[in-house]
Amino acid sequence: MLAWQKSHEVAKRVIAVASKLRSGDAADVLRRQIIRAATSVPANIAEGYGGASGKGYRRYLMIARGSATELDYWLLLAEEVRLGDWGLCADLRALNAEVIAMLTTAIRSIGSAEDSA
Repeated sequence: MLAWQKSHEVAKRVIAVASKLRSGDAADVLRRQIIRAATSVPANIAEGYGGASGKGYRRYLMIARGSATELDYWLLLAEEVRLGDWGLCADLRALNAEVIAMLTTAIRSIGSAEDSA
């Protein structure tokens, strides 16, 4: 699934950028939240793909989309409070927006297929 590939790429890039975030209590909390949200997206897609079908798979995709939306917020916050070199933040947010759009399409598609069955 292309959404998994893109979200996996986002997670790798986020980890690289987050590792450069300056230290301190607020930065450490923000770093953990960013990494957790970023890695949750491809993990939930993979988990759903690996064992769920229909409504179950759709639920995992919805959780992944929620994590991607949360990630967008954390990236915005990190950029606005200037906790580090987040010049790549706009690129990460743009790639993450593609993931959100793909997940939204997949969720709707599964819902439509279930409605037709």
